[in-house]
Amino acid sequence: MRTRRWLPAVVGVVMLAACAGEGSEDGGGQFEDDDGTSQDDQADPGDAGEGGEPVRVGVLMPFSGPVAVSGELFVKGWELYWETHGTSAGGRTVEWVTGDTQADPSVAVEEARRLVEQENIDILVGPLLGSEGLAVGEYTESIGLPQVYGIPASEEFLRDIPDTIFRYGITHGQVSMPFGEWAAEQGYERVSTICSDYVTGWEICGGFINTFTDNGGEIVTQLWPPFGDTADLGPFMAQLAEQDHDAVYLGMPVGDAVAFFRAWTDFGLLDTVPVLGHHVTSSPSILKAMGLEAEGMISAGVFTGTLDDPVVEDFATRFEEAYGEPSDPDPALAWHAGALVRHGLEELDGDVSDADEFIAVLKQAEFPESVLGPLSVDEHGNVLYDVHIREARDRGDGVMENFVIDTYEQSGPNFRYDYDMYVEQPAYNRDYQGFDWPENCDAYISDCPLD
Repeated sequence: MRTRRWLPAVVGVVMLAACAGEGSEDGGGQFEDDDGTSQDDQADPGDAGEGGEPVRVGVLMPFSGPVAVSGELFVKGWELYWETHGTSAGGRTVEWVTGDTQADPSVAVEEARRLVEQENIDILVGPLLGSEGLAVGEYTESIGLPQVYGIPASEEFLRDIPDTIFRYGITHGQVSMPFGEWAAEQGYERVSTICSDYVTGWEICGGFINTFTDNGGEIVTQLWPPFGDTADLGPFMAQLAEQDHDAVYLGMPVGDAVAFFRAWTDFGLLDTVPVLGHHVTSSPSILKAMGLEAEGMISAGVFTGTLDDPVVEDFATRFEEAYGEPSDPDPALAWHAGALVRHGLEELDGDVSDADEFIAVLKQAEFPESVLGPLSVDEHGNVLYDVHIREARDRGDGVMENFVIDTYEQSGPNFRYDYDMYVEQPAYNRDYQGFDWPENCDAYISDCPLD
């Protein structure tokens, strides 16, 4: 496996990872206090805390609709974190209630309002989709509610993010930009894309196209099936079957990805050209639905439970023992959200009355390790991740998982581009896919392919 070391210019880099109970170098998945004891030694999952009113957390996810499986997986990871480390933090007990966004931004806002007004939450964790995040972020900012947002976020947040949000998740382009470069370097020359026709799909495709075309690749055609409406993908399969391309890039999340692969197989396209996937199209839950037909699929993502990292290995083992299925990016992100909430409560002695102060503590946190691998924060408040190129393989027991074949270390949302010049461009959308930008190497901070 080849590992690429590339680090953008970072001022005051802050390391994020296991301080709040995610794990230690011994891989035990535990946070050691000054006396050397772990959270598991100190706290029973039912501990009531040291006093004071409970802190109420609203977990806002889609539990119905086309991406319900992601919401369910997130809650599994969230609950597993608190079951493992105990629910006492900062002298208070952590309680949580859930809200179902139904993968609809307007419903997400109404559910957030219900959690605030009827459930009296102090902190909001979520939501899932970029379109939901934009809408809910406006609401939480208006009422001064701290929001911990970890699922891949819209690129709009690079241009304007409320002070009440700590965004520890990636942008979709943050994953697809390294993948576009990688695909071109592997010799793919002509690629068709098929991405869901909403903000997530636009950004997944835009990041890939931006770097793939920078590196000499050609986009043959772009297809935009409606999100959540995959009853008839036949016309899209027919169009793909007619193209002269050497790969298809897929950016349809969760249930839509399963529907794509079913149609791809039914139309006899499985053995024609490779399908390259973003991590929303290739999680273990999706690979399970695909079965052995997923063998060899190449994708990009920031998490895989097979990563050679003791903290990741510990989390993956705990998750599979608890739920009988391989670990997934969504529960890993949820586990880290739990660690962040605990850290904020501990640092502020349980006081979450000032949203700006709570978020500031999270931005200044020092974590040496993470279930998401090594993380750091750049001068703009964006979290840098290792982006892995993965291959789907049978791990030896009939279960398909993703195995790392290449890594782009500490990659940010602007990848190799100058940050200020990158955010001057529109966020990727249906009309802007990065085809004509940049025009020259002035916009690059490293390894410009345009010379």
